[in-house]
Amino acid sequence: MKIIHSLLFAICLIVSTGISAKETRILQKDMVLKYIVNEPTTKTSNTPLIILLHGYGSNEGDLFSLVKDLPQEAIILAVRAPVTLPNGYAWMPVARFGDKEDPAAPERSRQLLMQFIDQAAKKYHVPASRIYLLGFSQGAMMSLTIALTQPEKTNGIAMLSGRLIDETKNKMARPELINKVSIFEAHGTEDQVIPIATGREAHAYLTSKNIKTEYHEYKMAHTISGEELLDIKKWFAGNLKK
Repeated sequence: MKIIHSLLFAICLIVSTGISAKETRILQKDMVLKYIVNEPTTKTSNTPLIILLHGYGSNEGDLFSLVKDLPQEAIILAVRAPVTLPNGYAWMPVARFGDKEDPAAPERSRQLLMQFIDQAAKKYHVPASRIYLLGFSQGAMMSLTIALTQPEKTNGIAMLSGRLIDETKNKMARPELINKVSIFEAHGTEDQVIPIATGREAHAYLTSKNIKTEYHEYKMAHTISGEELLDIKKWFAGNLKK
């Protein structure tokens, strides 16, 4: 699903850091998944990498609109999901939207995303300890799947308005490994696409497995709000200074 967030909030959240960036909206095709990129002009061995994963029916440009609200010192890649739809892309088809069912799609997308993370880490010379995933809706599901099954590939994920993919439960790493990943969970109480009950179920399941997360609920629908963006900025700030 596409996000809708207030431009006013986005403008208010922009803080001048003195770091200029090079934005490339030209679709990059040198890795297993296509993407667009925003790079800081100055990079160091400590430069973080943030990978943005959009929702069902959207594209890489959707979350790329958040670039100004994310850490300006980071390399930011907005990825195009691998499943082609009539008017966008997805990480997996959805039967209730009229798509043909494909039970193998979540695992195929997981494998592709793992390869992409490895390729991006190599290309931009960023260790896993400085790699973060931020996903919305289906992108949130993929972010959580990576954190739970391959926690060594990322230092943190922001799971926005998503759910836990059932098949992930059978592939989970040990809780002590997963807890090395900082997990930000957020959901709207008025979400009619992925209801809040689904988000709460995911949080309850993680808690039952002794997996620690930072959990938030917001009075909003299936979107990203200004209040949520503020909390995401705080979460990134806390992680990046460690």
